[in-house]
Amino acid sequence: MIGDIRCVQQLGFLKLWQLRYEAGQIPQLKSFPLDDLSRSIDKIMFCTVEQGEAGFRFRIVHEGPQFVRMHQASCVGRYLDEAIVPAVREKGLKCYEDVVATRRPSFSRSIVQKKEGPEIYYERLLLPFSRKGPFVYGIACMVSLFTEANGFNFGEISSPELVAVG
Repeated sequence: MIGDIRCVQQLGFLKLWQLRYEAGQIPQLKSFPLDDLSRSIDKIMFCTVEQGEAGFRFRIVHEGPQFVRMHQASCVGRYLDEAIVPAVREKGLKCYEDVVATRRPSFSRSIVQKKEGPEIYYERLLLPFSRKGPFVYGIACMVSLFTEANGFNFGEISSPELVAVG
């Protein structure tokens, strides 16, 4: 998984998590000094995990400014399935469910595009956290967006015209 990550901030966040992972015990979020996260906090979203009749749901309880720019509004208080962009919704939710099931980090990459615009790489690192014990209480997400073309409009990431191309 580490070999696929290109974003330095994602690598740093994963390494901090790994340092706190002990003998199968998922780290608690409070074990992370804020100083360690200060340079990346704008790229971090945190969801709590809720068990429902139809499976798990993920309630957004924190989002950095990057997520607000992506969605063009705050999504705090909403469920992830209501907020995540349609182009990556199915794959994204599956990754969150896998993190709960395996209690391990997940990294995935989607390539999205709006009509004839540039291909945008949507890279997602998910890290599980516990409150106490072996269960996943919450998931921290750090998204990295980039293109090999001449840039893109951040607000277009939430466009319904965006489609997955890879």
